[in-house]
Amino acid sequence: PPAYQATTSVLLTNNPADNPADQIETNVALAQSQAVAARVVQQLGLHQSVSSFLAAYTVTSPSDQVVVFSVGAASSNNAVAEAAALDSAFLQFRANYLNNQQELEETTLAQQVSQAKQQVGSINQQISQVSAQPTSSSQQANLSSLRVQLVTASNALATAQQSMAATVATTRTTTATMVRGSQILNVPTALPHGLKKGKAFYLAVTLFLGLVIGMVIVIVRALVSDRLDRK
Repeated sequence: PPAYQATTSVLLTNNPADNPADQIETNVALAQSQAVAARVVQQLGLHQSVSSFLAAYTVTSPSDQVVVFSVGAASSNNAVAEAAALDSAFLQFRANYLNNQQELEETTLAQQVSQAKQQVGSINQQISQVSAQPTSSSQQANLSSLRVQLVTASNALATAQQSMAATVATTRTTTATMVRGSQILNVPTALPHGLKKGKAFYLAVTLFLGLVIGMVIVIVRALVSDRLDRK
């Protein structure tokens, strides 16, 4: 097993509308993904497979805003370099993931608007066809029914368009904030060599980092709140 270890952490900005537990699960899954590991292997030119590199690092999340990487390597310098590459690869991959999710949501909304437009067009076409028929009681009744359907379909189209515009604006702002607000919290640091590094050790390191990170977040929020109160 690798004899040298390095640790690093990333501070994340999440979607305030989403469940924190779900976001922790997603962020950890992204950090442990084949895609992130493959980026690091390629970037550093590591002479190991993606699966073996995945086995060389662990990911923990002491809070919904923090992801901690612990990396093992053959040397202290290598461990630090791999930890730094993990930070970069993870943040980039997460940004791509968030942008892709945004695009998927916009595509779904655009399809709903398109279907609503098609419905309005179809009813207008039917009205034109029925209007060309000889006047009769049944023809007038059919026209009346179609016009009611047209009002309903037009209202549905307007609602879909308004919903899309509002959702797209909100989603784009949220995604941009999540990407820009996520950054490296603690730069990669080599752990003292020669310590026993079992699961209990990693748990202790994670808990310690979580405590420190929690204190930093509390202090920053307190300072911001104090400044706002003074204003």
